[in-house]
Amino acid sequence: MSASLAHQHNLAQRMEELESRRKQVDDLWNKLEAADAELANQQQAAEKASAKAIKHKQENENLLQRLMNAIKSRNSMRGRLGNMTGD
Repeated sequence: MSASLAHQHNLAQRMEELESRRKQVDDLWNKLEAADAELANQQQAAEKASAKAIKHKQENENLLQRLMNAIKSRNSMRGRLGNMTGD
C-alpha cells in the first residue's frame, strides 16, 4: 500500500470515528434534553401539589377556627341560659 493510500485509509478511519462520536454526542444531547423536560414537568407537578396542599391546609385551618368559634358560642349560650334559669 502506498503512503497516499495509507494516509487516505487513516483519514477514512478517523472520519468514521468522528462520525460515531458525533452520533454519541447527539444521543447524549437528546437524552439530556429529554431529562431536562422531564425535570421541568416534575417541578411543575410539585409546584401544583404544593399549592393544593397549602390551599387544603388553609381550608382546614379555617374550618377548625369556625368550629372553635361555634363551640365558644354554644358554651356562651349555655352559660347565659343557665343564668336565666337559675342553674
